[in-house]
Amino acid sequence: SRQVALSPLAGIVAGRLLRLALASPAGELPGLGTALALSLVTLAPAGALLGVLFTSLGPVAAAGPGTVAGVTRLHAFEALGSVAGGGLATLTVGALLTPVEGACALGLLGLGLALPAARPGLLGAPGGLRGAAFLLAAALAAAGPVEILTERLRFAGTAPGTPLRSFLETPYQHLAVSGGEIRNLWSNGQYAGSFPDPWVNEGLAHLVACLAPEPGRVLAVGPVERGVLRFLLRHPVRSVTVLSPDRRALAFVSALLPPEDRAALGDPRVRVVPEDVRRFLGR
Repeated sequence: SRQVALSPLAGIVAGRLLRLALASPAGELPGLGTALALSLVTLAPAGALLGVLFTSLGPVAAAGPGTVAGVTRLHAFEALGSVAGGGLATLTVGALLTPVEGACALGLLGLGLALPAARPGLLGAPGGLRGAAFLLAAALAAAGPVEILTERLRFAGTAPGTPLRSFLETPYQHLAVSGGEIRNLWSNGQYAGSFPDPWVNEGLAHLVACLAPEPGRVLAVGPVERGVLRFLLRHPVRSVTVLSPDRRALAFVSALLPPEDRAALGDPRVRVVPEDVRRFLGR
């Protein structure tokens, strides 16, 4: 059980280091072989350990008169635990905690739940669990530097030679910003755009606005905050509704925008709606 608790943290660090070792050309996704190698390093060890742990618990559950009932309970607890753990990880990692913090915190929670079973000797000596808990607690205390260091190493495999400026994990995507005066945005390892780019944004905004006979109400679906919006507001629009389902991503990018683009987001004619596009259009 202690190996299971440590495996998520080990998988995160190993996956980021391997991303650097198997670096693809800048802006390209890894090939099939690289993707399989990353999946095996990050997911296979934890899955194998869980399989071994479940198998080792089988004889314990089958001991005694209620053999069938014991094995049935084991399957039920395993299924419920998977659902609860998956839901807890979804609600915390990316939303409240960084990946390293989440791996350490959830590992500590798992060890705490396993400790009562270790006292009667079902899972080995409690000392091993306490040692793993100490390692996870130390890693949790150093989660910030570990996160930054491993993120920089991973990004060096995504865009070699480009300095990483900042990064953010949201429930929807992993964002990274690199560059200096001209900043490059990366989403889940893919190049998403550069800003500020007033030449392209101004031409696009005026073209779109001039295609409508009277651009009074505008519904914007897409990254208009990175420059298009401020030029669109030069037209006689009454309101602009910006749909942005990923609220944290919008706040992250907005903080890095030039003052003119941040001012456009605060214009009284602009309304930012953090909602799914299909749900909004359905109403």
